[in-house]
Amino acid sequence: MEDISYLCNPMVEPFVYETIRDKLERYSKETPDKEAIVFYTPEFERQSLTFGNLYRKSWECAQGLIKLGIQPGDVVGLGLPNIPEWIFCHFGIALAGAITLGFSYLSNDGQNIVQALNQSKKCTAIIFGDSAEKIDIVRQFVSGTNENGRVLKTEVSSLKYAIRVGTEDAADFPFTFGSLQQLAEFNFGIELPILLPDDVCIIMMTSGTTGQSKLIPKTHFHVSSVLPMTNQVMRMEKEDIIFNSQPFIWIGGYVFSLLNFGNTLVTVTSYFNNISTARQFSKLTAKVIEKENCTFAGIYGPSLLEFSDGEINCSSFPLKCVTTAGFPLSTNYASVIGKVARRLINVYGTTELGSICYKEIVRPEDFEDYSVGSPVRGIEITVLDQAGKLCKRNVTGEINVRSSVRFLGYLNNQEKTIEVLDQSGWFKTNDIGYVTSDGQVVVSGRLSDVIIIGGWKMSPVHLENVLSAHPDILDVKVIAIEDKVMFQEACACLMKKPESTTTWDDLKALIPNKGITKKENIHNRLAVPKYHVFIDSFPRTISGKVDKKQLKEEVLKVLKVK
Repeated sequence: MEDISYLCNPMVEPFVYETIRDKLERYSKETPDKEAIVFYTPEFERQSLTFGNLYRKSWECAQGLIKLGIQPGDVVGLGLPNIPEWIFCHFGIALAGAITLGFSYLSNDGQNIVQALNQSKKCTAIIFGDSAEKIDIVRQFVSGTNENGRVLKTEVSSLKYAIRVGTEDAADFPFTFGSLQQLAEFNFGIELPILLPDDVCIIMMTSGTTGQSKLIPKTHFHVSSVLPMTNQVMRMEKEDIIFNSQPFIWIGGYVFSLLNFGNTLVTVTSYFNNISTARQFSKLTAKVIEKENCTFAGIYGPSLLEFSDGEINCSSFPLKCVTTAGFPLSTNYASVIGKVARRLINVYGTTELGSICYKEIVRPEDFEDYSVGSPVRGIEITVLDQAGKLCKRNVTGEINVRSSVRFLGYLNNQEKTIEVLDQSGWFKTNDIGYVTSDGQVVVSGRLSDVIIIGGWKMSPVHLENVLSAHPDILDVKVIAIEDKVMFQEACACLMKKPESTTTWDDLKALIPNKGITKKENIHNRLAVPKYHVFIDSFPRTISGKVDKKQLKEEVLKVLKVK
């Protein structure tokens, strides 16, 4: 089987068949005074929770929710940043037998929230707020509540309750998180429901970079499976202190290390959605890591490059390990090794399946462009051609994955589930790539990102990395623009340094010089984008990925192309 594109890394350690309640209760007894989570604001204000306090507060929240009227199996929308109330509410929702659906505020009319909550079909309550702007967005689809939290009028068909978090004055939403705590105090001793590891505890959303997000249910067992599947890679110890600034509602920012390893987690209460704030955010990150003596960190790729240029100092560097995820890395990231961390782990995964592959790098010279390494425990991988046949190694096709932890399908969306999941449990990732001769997985792009120019299919990833290698370019995305003659044409969307005088002619001259035409065996004309746009910043989703749908809308306005 060494000549075909099939990889398997079998399970060795047993799965942990537990619920979130089992884990929190155990940590609260074994290490009640150990800090579970440390929060920092942009102003560098610190707040922490011990495991004992975390469990007590979560229990109180669960009792308040039950008294309010939340039933096992109900969905509760949770629209908060990385603040203590998010943790209390999420764990409280789980202890009450209900399900968290995390949402973000992507549009001023709140329609992305309405779509997600209605798609769940069982959203009984929402917990929102922490800023006047977010309250205004909720007002677009909820007219307000009475003093008991009962919704007066809403566009969400199943919604009954709305709970506001924060100190902002909002008379139309009088029922607050403090009101919920009072319910718990007056009704202390309510019996919590029995939980099973196979009960759904959270619904995560795909990033929605190409359209409407899909809802992905995760069980308590899914959350617990991270330990036996990834500890072979991470090699964390209980004494390690973990920094992760990603939003809790995203799979890359969820509190897996806290629940599975009992580590102290350090985070910040704000997250940059705009590349223009990356330097400021990276400085805050370095300051927090140094103050808390963090040993591990999960850091989004562009921020890693901010650290490696030597302009941001942190006495804790190099850390034991830094992990990053979201996209395959080019050799530009080799500079991280030895400066920011002794080990760099690039994790390749999906919201549907979690971690799929890992690439551990300990020497800069071992870096390979876009290699995501080997499967984690419990993962099988195949690469299939357009006819559905297994590719030979080093032949590009679609990456398919099967996990020991079953993907349950998209919530209330059977059509989309059937498109990506077959009866044998194989999941179509929509990623294109290949398996190397020595069993490494290389990801070269997305099937949905492929640009078809006059019948020639171009993956934008190579072109993006050639252009981004120019020292004056901060970031670049290549997108498809519809064309009546060629079907599609490529458009390069570029962010350059404010003081840069670099022109498009300077940049497009790099393309043949970097071997794009030779590697892809195409004519120069097709390798060079027909269109280009210089922009100040990219629109981004809550997970930090570029919002390609919104980017295309903005580019079409600039180009005035119909």
